[in-house]
Amino acid sequence: MAKNTYKSNTFKKKTTVAPKKKKKKLKLLARFKDRRLHLAIGFLLLSFSIFLFFSILSYLFTGKADQSVLESLQESGVRNAGLEVKNWLGFLGAWLSYVFVFKWFGIASFMIAPLLFLVG
Repeated sequence: MAKNTYKSNTFKKKTTVAPKKKKKKLKLLARFKDRRLHLAIGFLLLSFSIFLFFSILSYLFTGKADQSVLESLQESGVRNAGLEVKNWLGFLGAWLSYVFVFKWFGIASFMIAPLLFLVG
């Protein structure tokens, strides 16, 4: 008489279930590999580099007038300082160029904009 026997699939490997932490880490890494994120970061870097270049270029011409406005910012307020700024890109351009040129890197900050452009 024939007996029913269980035959297992021997050519397939047994799969193990990954812990939830590994799955979360893999999902997080997958987000950074997404092409849309790369394009968005590249576009932001390109935009920032162009904005930085023109704000520093304007700082060369209007830096002395803007510096006095930015240093008296606490007394006059942001709204009034924004009206008095002569930078081509307004208050944000004047503040950004003031920080990069006067506080941090000096005239060498002109080299940061092309580097950011290339990275973007």
